[in-house]
Amino acid sequence: MKCQNCGEENPEGATFCRNCGSEITKAEPKPEVTTPPRQEPEKPPEKEKSNKKLFLVVGVVVILIAAIGIYYASTQNFFAPVTPQNATVLVVSTASGSVKMNDPTAGDPRTAAVYDVQVEDIPLGGGSGFIISKDGYIVTAAHVVSDPITLEKENKIVKIDEAKLKTYVKKAALIAWLKQYNPTVLDQVTEADIDQYVQASESFPGLYRDINVTSSSQNIYIYGPAFPDSINSPPVARIVDMGDSNSEVDVALLKLDAKQNLPVLKLSTNKPKVGDQVRIYGYPDSQFGFYADVFYKMDIKGAKAASKDLWNSILTATLTSGTVSAERPTQKGVIYFQTDATLDKGSSGSPVTDPNGNVIGMATMGIEGKNYNFFISSDYIIQMAKKNQVPLDEGFKLF
Repeated sequence: MKCQNCGEENPEGATFCRNCGSEITKAEPKPEVTTPPRQEPEKPPEKEKSNKKLFLVVGVVVILIAAIGIYYASTQNFFAPVTPQNATVLVVSTASGSVKMNDPTAGDPRTAAVYDVQVEDIPLGGGSGFIISKDGYIVTAAHVVSDPITLEKENKIVKIDEAKLKTYVKKAALIAWLKQYNPTVLDQVTEADIDQYVQASESFPGLYRDINVTSSSQNIYIYGPAFPDSINSPPVARIVDMGDSNSEVDVALLKLDAKQNLPVLKLSTNKPKVGDQVRIYGYPDSQFGFYADVFYKMDIKGAKAASKDLWNSILTATLTSGTVSAERPTQKGVIYFQTDATLDKGSSGSPVTDPNGNVIGMATMGIEGKNYNFFISSDYIIQMAKKNQVPLDEGFKLF
């Protein structure tokens, strides 16, 4: 081992240097330098891997569901173009019910046989209308769904109450019974005779021949391009709100309860002006007269005498156009607008649009035999819609 003082090499284990006699200090061993083993990166927990896979699967499912939804929507005509004709509807009001009645031809009412009579869809009125909300709100003229007898005899618009509805069902049941069991008597009586008989049964129950209504309903059927199968299965609307002769606002708000996604016409707040061009879409009676042979051959719910394409044509609204001729306020201050557009019975409730298809009013009445027709502005429709919290800012959106 080497002396730290003189550098002489000495035997291993020597304590003193043999050359200079200095004490030899044993050197401390150098620390061993080692390279730490390479560490593999820590693997993520299995849960994290699963989450990443789950995220990927969810993403694929969302895309798949969206694709299926778009395909389904396309098959349901959700993306069909919104046009005034697609959003215009035919409105038909009827009465139905069940009646228990005595034989009206029996000699002694006390021993007369009792019959159960069903009446279905007795016509009460009809006209046009249009859709203002994609979930099923429809507007029409109030008189289209009002009490027809009061309208005809008193020229007043009133809602059909339960008592009037039952009277209509009773009359229909009496006529149906005579038609089936004694058509000879039916040929000899007048409508006034029928009315008198029904009135007597109501005025003297138990003493006269009873006609008891066990159920009754007003049915408001909706037909048109927005409902492709309406000729076989028309949706039924209910009255949400309606004006009358007291208010002079000839507007009714209807609602379809079934979930829908319908074409909608936009209501404009622009006030019509004299000289404006207007376009009116509706279902005048003359339109159906063109297909009279179809109706003669079948009941309207049968839909067998005409093809589906023909029925689509029959139930597509007619377009007429004209000019705003004058502004006509009523005594109560309700504003009507006169137009020279040609209208016919059945056109009541038709949307009146500007050339861009925005609704500025609704056709309500005309002078028979004269080309003087009138419409109410869309302001009154908007007021009724807002009163009943109907959303008018409609439009189909994906996101």
